Amino acid sequence: MEFFVKPDPDEEQRWFDYWVGNASTGMSGTVSRASACGCGHTRRTNCPTIRAAPPTVEYLYPFGWGELEGIARRGSFDLDQHAKFSGKDLTYFDEEAKARYRPWVIEPAAGVDRAMLAFMLDAYDEDVVENETRIVLRLDPRLAPIKVAVYPLLRKGGHPEKAQAVRETLARYFTTAYDQAGSIGRRYRRQDEIGTRLA
Repeated sequence: MEFFVKPDPDEEQRWFDYWVGNASTGMSGTVSRASACGCGHTRRTNCPTIRAAPPTVEYLYPFGWGELEGIARRGSFDLDQHAKFSGKDLTYFDEEAKARYRPWVIEPAAGVDRAMLAFMLDAYDEDVVENETRIVLRLDPRLAPIKVAVYPLLRKGGHPEKAQAVRETLARYFTTAYDQAGSIGRRYRRQDEIGTRLA
C-alpha cells in the first residue's frame, strides 16, 4: 500500500509515526506470544528508493528473527518514476492550499504469507492427554475460521434438532460448525485442531 502525504517533513513525520504505531500495536495485539514480536530496523539501509532505514515489526520464527511488517518513507521516488516513464503529470492539486505538488509516499508493507505463517506458528501447540499428543491451534479469537461449534450430546431424543436450532441462531452472528459424528471428545478435538474457541 502507498499512503500519500504532502511533501512536507513535518506532515510526513506525523503520518509516519501514525503508521509505525499502528503496525507495532496491530501485529503484537494479534500474536499472543508478545515476546515473539519486536521492533527493529531492516538491513536495507543502502536502498536508494528508501530515504531512511525503515522500522519493522519482527517475529521470532523457528529459524530466527524476521520481518513481519515494514514501514518505509519513499519520498516522491515512485511517483517521479511513474511520471518519467509514462509521460503523465502525476501532481495533485490541493484545493485547500491552492497548490499543486507531487505527494510523498509512506509505504506500510505487510505480507499475508508472512503474517499467516506467524499466526500459525504462534498458535500451534501440543497437549499430551493419557500419553497421546494432541495438536491444538490456539488462534487469536479474531483469526479463528470457526467461532462456535455446536454438538448434540446424543444423536436421538430430539438432541440433534435442538442443537441445529441453536446453531442456526448463532449462525446469524458467528461462523459456526455443527458436528454429530463420533464421540463428543473427538468432536472437541477436531475443533481444537482448527482453533475454534467456543463449543
